[in-house]
Amino acid sequence: MIISRLISIVLRLLQLASAAIVTGIVGDYISDANKANVNPADRFVYTIVIATFSLLASLILLVPFTASLTVFPLDFLFFILWIVSFGLVVGMHPIHPPTISTP
Repeated sequence: MIISRLISIVLRLLQLASAAIVTGIVGDYISDANKANVNPADRFVYTIVIATFSLLASLILLVPFTASLTVFPLDFLFFILWIVSFGLVVGMHPIHPPTISTP
């Protein structure tokens, strides 16, 4: 029982750190876009919203209590939302940039 709680706390700390890093990077991008008078893409707004909700959930669930071990559906939902966010952000850039042919 104690090992599962320790693992839960470690995983919540990793979730908190990952969400904080993503929030910082995307927040910096949105700040730079606003300084350049450019609207940030909706996908970055979606990503920062998911990161913020993930931060809040990890902070709330970091406190070890019995229900914190049974919130697998919430964790699965965040997993799906993060995968969608990653797909949206990666989908912005082509894998093979267009090449310029010279005559």
